[in-house]
Formats: sequence, C-alpha cells, structure tokens
Amino acid sequence: MKSSKIISVKNLKIFAKQTALVKGVSFEINENSVLGIIGESGSGKSLTALSILNLIKYKGLTQTGKIFFKNELISKNNIEDIIKNKISIIFQDPMSFLNPSMRCGNQINEALKVRDKQSVLDLIEKVKIPNPVETYNKYPHELSGGQQQRIMIAIAIAKNPDLIIADEATSSLDSLVKKDILNLLIELKKEFKTSLVIVSHNLNLIYSISNYVLVMNKGRIVEKGTTKQLFKKPKEEYTKNLIKENKIVDKKSGKQRKANTILVVKNLDLSLGNKIILDNINFKIKKGETLGLIGQSGSGKTTISRCLTGFYKNYNGEIKYDGINIREISRYKLSRKIQLIFQDPYSALNPNIKIINQIIDPIMIHFKMNKNEAKTLAIEYLNKVELKKHLFNKYPSELSGGERQRVVIARALSLKPELIICDECVSALDKSIQNAILKLLNKLKIELKLTYIFISHDLSLVKYMSDEIIVLKNGIIVDQNSANAIFKKPKDYTKKLIEAII
Repeated sequence: MKSSKIISVKNLKIFAKQTALVKGVSFEINENSVLGIIGESGSGKSLTALSILNLIKYKGLTQTGKIFFKNELISKNNIEDIIKNKISIIFQDPMSFLNPSMRCGNQINEALKVRDKQSVLDLIEKVKIPNPVETYNKYPHELSGGQQQRIMIAIAIAKNPDLIIADEATSSLDSLVKKDILNLLIELKKEFKTSLVIVSHNLNLIYSISNYVLVMNKGRIVEKGTTKQLFKKPKEEYTKNLIKENKIVDKKSGKQRKANTILVVKNLDLSLGNKIILDNINFKIKKGETLGLIGQSGSGKTTISRCLTGFYKNYNGEIKYDGINIREISRYKLSRKIQLIFQDPYSALNPNIKIINQIIDPIMIHFKMNKNEAKTLAIEYLNKVELKKHLFNKYPSELSGGERQRVVIARALSLKPELIICDECVSALDKSIQNAILKLLNKLKIELKLTYIFISHDLSLVKYMSDEIIVLKNGIIVDQNSANAIFKKPKDYTKKLIEAII
C-alpha cells in the first residue's frame, strides 16, 4: 500500500520584495520517510524547507502557493497549532536557538505537552547525553557543540512530531560528532515513526539517510527521484556535477574516493640564529577540511603560516601545495592559492584608502581587469561577507572591528584562493562578534569549497572550527588527532591546556 502524504507543496514561490528566490516548487513528503534537499548555497533549499513552517516571514520574505499537512491546507488559522504540535525543526546553530540564560532541562520541559522532570531526563538519556541530571542543570554554553545539538533534538522530539525538519543540522560539527548525530536521527526516526526533511550540502549524509531527494538550483527543482536512482543515474548536468564534486560513500560496499590532499608538510625545520623555532613538523590537509593549530605564544603556530605563504624561505624540509614544491611557485602566484586573514584587521588595511578600493586594487592587479569589472567583483565579495552597502565607501577607521574583519576576509576571497590561513583572526573581537565571524567563515567554506588552517590559542574556537587539530609546544608537535579525539583523549600537554580554560 502506498504511503500517505504528510506534506504536499504546490507551486511554492518565495520573494524578497520583487525578486523571486524560490520559483514555483512542488513536491510531497511521505509518512515515515526521509526527504533530502540538496543544492549549492543560494539554491533555495533552506528557504523551501523553512516555508513549511512559515519561518521565512522572519527573514522579511513573502511566499505564495499552497502547503498541505495531511491533506489539510495550512493557513493562518491552523499554522500555530501545526507548528506547536505536529512539526519540529532542528537548526544549524543550536546556540542561535537555545536560550543562553535558561538551563537545558527547563528548555526541554517547555516543549513537553505535559511538563515533567523525569520525562526530560528520559529524553536527555534518549539523545545519548551522559549524566542526564547534571545536563538538566547546565546552561547551553557549558555543553559541547554536539551536545547542544542533541538538546535541540530532544526539544524536537519532545512533542512526538509527525515531521522533523533538519536545516544543515550537522554542518558545524566535526566529522565524528556528525556521524553520531546522523545515527541518532536514524534511530529516533525508527522509534518515533516520524518523517524527516534533511537540508544539507553534505551529499554523503543525504545519501546515507534519505529515501527521496530534491536537487535545487537557483530557486527551482532541477531533478528529483529516489536516492538510489538519483545518485546512481542522475539525468541533469547540474546534479552530475554536484555528485562529481562530492565523494560519495556507498554504505553497502564501503567504497569511497579519497579526498584530494591539498597541502603536505614534511620534516619542516626552521632556526633563527641559534634558536630552533620549528622542529620536524609533519602534516597533511585534505581539500575542504579545516586544520587547527593550537599552542601557547611562541609555540610556532604563526611561524608555520609564514613558511606556507613563502615569507620564510630558509627552512629545511618540504612543503608541497597540490603536489608542487612551493619553492618552485613565485610569491605572486602563491598568493592566488593561499591567503592569510590576520589578527588585527586595522593594521592589515590601508587607513587612507576606501574599503571598496582595498578590494578593487588587488583584483585589478591579479586578474588584469579594468576598474569597472573589478568593482563588480569587489561588490560581490563584500556582499558575500555580509558587509552593509553603506560602508563600502567608508575608510577603515569608520568601521567596527567586526566590520573591518569582514573586509579583510572579502579581500582574501577576492583572489579566489583554495586555502585560507586564519591567524588569530577573531582574538581581538568580542564574543558575539567572534561568533558571527566564525559562522561566516564556516558558511563561506561550504559555499566556496575552501580549505582552512585555523590558528588560535583559544581551544574552544579551534575545536568548533576544526576537523583535525595539531598541538604545538616550543616548535614541536606534541599532539595530533581529530578534533573530537584530541578533546576526548588528550595527551599530557594538551590536557594542561584544556584544564587551564576550565
């Protein structure tokens, strides 16, 4: 017997004033199924999912078309009841949803139809957070990113919904935590017999969990079908390219194409005078990953970045970028491949040149464009970093620290590098601005398929940003592992660093 429809979307259109962002989208979601929505940034996938809950109104957008929940038209009269009792959502960044001043247990309790502490403890246990009683009394900031997301999932399932929408719910998590969250969602789907909508740029995730897939591009569905059918025999060129760019793991066969290694550092040594600065440094970075470098001042973090960018050349050992020894690449060409974002954006900008021109000038030099062409590209990148338009013609002194850092990021991006080194790039900013810049960096990483080296003395920031982490002490690597493993099983020196921030 065919599954009945839980959601039917008919001719959905979403507008920003007169501009159509989603253009006549229609699809259905079956009961007890998983729908995956994929596409590049700006394709309209998140907007489409959020429209089911009418959440786009909070973005100042409008929508037309019809959305049915179990054959009942969702309208102003019933949407609050449906959202409250039938549909839940899990956002990308749990800290933007969770109340920082309310204990986690109380936030879950609020989502329950009948409030009960034991039920909350059961839910915390169900989402596999250890020590439920302790977690109940903690505030969100006292939990790891993965635990925060589990609290979000607990809130989502508290009302036993018919549908859960997960909007990039694992994109900011490290690979091991991503896997745990994915497995948890699968388990909970089976237990609660709920339907899932998974919005993600991660095609492996979509491939692993979904039954049916929508492929979106520029606000339209360009292809849809069963997961197996769409991934094995895509029809549209856009879909083929998406799949080609991503390394898809077949769970049954276990086959996977290895991600390309973009940077290899081998036996790197550097001395300044009689002082050893770096001693036998070895690591690799794969495309699309973030490598974190942590350590106290003087540990060698910034020195490594200067070797990678060609500033220091008197090192021993080998540094290869995309298979080519960087000694064979001119600094001019290397700057097109590797860019730096510095700690102090004010000193990195010319105080006498307007913001827009600080982006235009390097574009003209590197891409041999005229000023009008370069200006168009400069505006594009300033928009990408979400800098307000009225600031484009200001001088650096007229901008805040966070705004100046966005300009520095835009300038780095404008040369279209593949690898960006973030050297203490948020340490001079307050916490709220830090968070905004880190979210922006993660968004751009996905959108532009960037690789990062993230340098910081702040362990929590490195953990949040990184896939792999290297711990340095006096120019020597003393610990090296995945971000999750580093914090779960730290070596002696790393343990001391962790204890120092508690």
